[in-house]
Amino acid sequence: MEDFIKQVSAAGCDTFIIHARKAWLKGLSPKENREIPPLRYDIAAEIKKNFPHLNIILNGGLTTLPQIQDALKTFDGVMIGREAYNNPWFLTELELALFGTPQPDRADICARMVDYIGTQSSTIHSTTRHMLGLFNGMRGARSFRQILSTEVHTATSARAIMDKALTHLI
Repeated sequence: MEDFIKQVSAAGCDTFIIHARKAWLKGLSPKENREIPPLRYDIAAEIKKNFPHLNIILNGGLTTLPQIQDALKTFDGVMIGREAYNNPWFLTELELALFGTPQPDRADICARMVDYIGTQSSTIHSTTRHMLGLFNGMRGARSFRQILSTEVHTATSARAIMDKALTHLI
């Protein structure tokens, strides 16, 4: 990998995103590949140590604020994938902790998303399915998810379905 980085950086690339888990191309399903091969942050850290002038971004398995804060002591950045998708509120927690950005109101986010849906030609579901984890861990979150995952298919109004889903939360 170091030879690859030397060659690519010599051609002008100064940012590398290092995934800390080696994918096994045979014998594991995509889901198993996300869980079974061990995370090797040490290999990514060694690359940063050997190439301090390059921007090295760590990707893979970071799901908590302490993990991210620790990784940022070594790396120039981190990528948050599945945790951001499954728990989008986590991104507001990161912004608050790392940059002091105030957290928005979740209901305001829903209202803005309803406005956004109105500007799109796609179905209501194609947007709301990405919002299912917005209230994870809160009372009523399960009902919110159920409404946005099932009743949304017959909904004719994004506002009506969102209002119905929100009544279980706030």
